[in-house]
Amino acid sequence: MLLRPVFINISSDTDFIILNDMNARELDVRCGERAEIRAGRTTYEVEVRTSSSLVSKGFVGLPHALARKLRIDEKTEVEIAKHRESLAPVYIRKKLMGERLTQDMIEAIVEGISKNRISELDVLTLVMASYYNGLDDDEIVGITRSMVNYGNTLDFGGRVVDKHSIGGVPGNKVSLLIVPIISNTELLMPKTSSRAITSPSGTADTMSVLANVELEPDEMIRVVKKTHGCIVWNDSLGVAPADNMIIKVERPLRIDPEGLMIASILSKKLALGVKQMVLDIPFGRGTKVVDEKAGKALAEKFERIGSLLNIKVVSALTYGSQPVGHAVGPALEAKEALEALIAPSEAATSLINKSAALAGLLLESSGLVNKNAGYESALRYITNGKAYSKLREIIGEQGGNPNGRPDELPMGGYTYDVTSNVDGYVTYVDNSLINQLAIILGAPYDKGAGLVLYKKENSKVRKGETIMRLYAESESKLDDAIRLLERMSPINVSGMLLESFP
Repeated sequence: MLLRPVFINISSDTDFIILNDMNARELDVRCGERAEIRAGRTTYEVEVRTSSSLVSKGFVGLPHALARKLRIDEKTEVEIAKHRESLAPVYIRKKLMGERLTQDMIEAIVEGISKNRISELDVLTLVMASYYNGLDDDEIVGITRSMVNYGNTLDFGGRVVDKHSIGGVPGNKVSLLIVPIISNTELLMPKTSSRAITSPSGTADTMSVLANVELEPDEMIRVVKKTHGCIVWNDSLGVAPADNMIIKVERPLRIDPEGLMIASILSKKLALGVKQMVLDIPFGRGTKVVDEKAGKALAEKFERIGSLLNIKVVSALTYGSQPVGHAVGPALEAKEALEALIAPSEAATSLINKSAALAGLLLESSGLVNKNAGYESALRYITNGKAYSKLREIIGEQGGNPNGRPDELPMGGYTYDVTSNVDGYVTYVDNSLINQLAIILGAPYDKGAGLVLYKKENSKVRKGETIMRLYAESESKLDDAIRLLERMSPINVSGMLLESFP
């Protein structure tokens, strides 16, 4: 049935259309059921809602977000058809019961997710099945290739490299330093980021404070060809669309099954033409990887699967038991990254060292510098100001203000200082609680929300000294965070005298 679109100002986490009751009866679809919407060569599954007054007969109501996704304008006629049943839910249930997925099953599942032909509940079932039953190498490779096949691929016309972190460590804003370092060379670094799953600020969350991160594919290619780098959302590129739905389901659960995580990361690299990548694997207390042994096992798995996909993966096992730098939250992290590039001698050592080390590995693996010379080469781009100049150029090309100053960034107007009760030393910082606290404060959706740690492990502290400052954009969120602090603290300060006897 061909219908004319009418755009409506309704937001929803679920893609839907509104049909006039008469058209719905003609199509034999009821409210809550699913239908296919076809525009040009694009076919997509949506939930049906019906009305006798909101939409006239012969028209279909589309939320603006869905219209943008399908590239539909007022002049586009769209075809609406009854939903075709998919075998994907059947195959997902087989995986839940412990069966191995064949390539045909994988194709059906990824197609079903990519074209929105299965429900979020089915995707949730896949996530849980992968979490509890795992995915073998062939399944991961199959899912990765299928994700690429059902999305866009981009050609930047040069040597494309990337750095990726498996996440879990708050304040890990190193990509804002690494991208401009690498972009000063002949290498291309089109950095894409999915919306944060387990952290209060992903790379693009942080960059969004400085520039537009929702670029269309042709805009992204233009920026990269001009500057050699960018930092953008993956969502708007149409790259591996199935992964976006999987991440949407994973985010509220705060889980990231290993097999799907590997497929998620490598599918996007493959779609962008990445040939070499450095993988940051933080390990330690409060991270996704508990110890060095587990980190090495994951590194070997990435290298093995990467080679099957013709991607050279070099992994870096990094210390992850406390935040990188001091700031956690989009605007706070953007401010710290800018300040580090402007005045590296005054920046947090952990931020500068980790950024230079990872960028150096990329330079080495790409053959631009000799082995063991990468760190010093990368560090020079920071200390001589070239990385800062390049980041400003990228910000400008992505529609931001290249002359913006760190102190101009918007911070949450509601603050609270956490002080020490004793003289002593910081004995540990709990990453998981830091993440939880920043999220309660509103990060990453409230750009000015988050926290700054003034004291980290082994720092000497005086009684009454501020060890952490909270930032929120609403008083109620700040109050919620303070209530969490009354029950548990993410920073432990121990005095020199622990106990006396008798």
